[in-house]
Amino acid sequence: MEKADFLVRSLRECLIIRKKYAQIPPKVEYSLFSKGKSIIPILDALCEWGEEQLQQISQGTMT
Repeated sequence: MEKADFLVRSLRECLIIRKKYAQIPPKVEYSLFSKGKSIIPILDALCEWGEEQLQQISQGTMT
């Protein structure tokens, strides 16, 4: 899935809020609805797992 597709789907599913400002240059801000924020602990755990895997790879202790 491309970034643009993910963004459109996330907006449609009420995960992300898009706020557009009427200015030049154009400005858009994105933030999370509470439904979107509910995934943060899962993403944090995934990041922690990834960091552990990288550490094991760099130490040569991959199991």
